[in-house]
Amino acid sequence: ELYVAAEDLISGSSNKISNDRVFVRIKNDLNPQPWLVLGQPIKLISSAQTSPKKIATVEFFVNSQRLDRAGNYLGKIKFLVDNI
Repeated sequence: ELYVAAEDLISGSSNKISNDRVFVRIKNDLNPQPWLVLGQPIKLISSAQTSPKKIATVEFFVNSQRLDRAGNYLGKIKFLVDNI
């Protein structure tokens, strides 16, 4: 199983994009997957539901809004692999 968690994105001392506006999905051109919100840690892949994968491409999307200030935003995305 693969779990993913994200922190809020921060730029400077007061500019923030909360992690509930950060999304993730497994890239699959033949079978597009829905975007999942990273407001809390989520299970991205479960071996019980899908065949084991050696390589997976993970896509991220940030929903910026008009009032978000331009700049470089930093944050952490954490991955946890649970081998059952």
